[in-house]
Amino acid sequence: MKFETTNEIEKFSFRDAKITELHKSGDDLVLNLEGLIVLPGNSMNREFSASYAQGAILRFVGFEMEAGIKEGLKKYDANENLVAVIEDEPLDGEGLEDLLMKKMPLSWLYDVQEITAEEEHREAVLGIEMPKENESDPTEVTDAYQMKIRYQKCQIGFEGYLSRVQV
Repeated sequence: MKFETTNEIEKFSFRDAKITELHKSGDDLVLNLEGLIVLPGNSMNREFSASYAQGAILRFVGFEMEAGIKEGLKKYDANENLVAVIEDEPLDGEGLEDLLMKKMPLSWLYDVQEITAEEEHREAVLGIEMPKENESDPTEVTDAYQMKIRYQKCQIGFEGYLSRVQV
């Protein structure tokens, strides 16, 4: 990797990030991403503008899953009347493993928020959205998940910069 950062999650934007590959390596979780945005305040960003990273790899060292939910939603009719409420669904150990190994590959990692940042103990919440089954259907609702993880450090590496992000 030409560019590498450690514990700079807040200096990246994941809004366009798609997981292209996911695997465990010992106690580490490794995600290959496309569409990761390097923000201006990042230690590796000498351009001082938001740019897409080429060949991004996100590694959570000492990774452990803590909790997860399948996000609920509210459905409305065309007149904005509430039709149905689907509550958040907590995931157990088997559900978390299924989310991690079966559903997350090729899904969207739309957000990563670090919630604890201590010397040897860090926690983050990952926002994950499943891809559409029918790209031509603008009304299709996809499942979204939140996963809370624990790790020792977060390393993000990438090969270079692609185009600037258009706002």
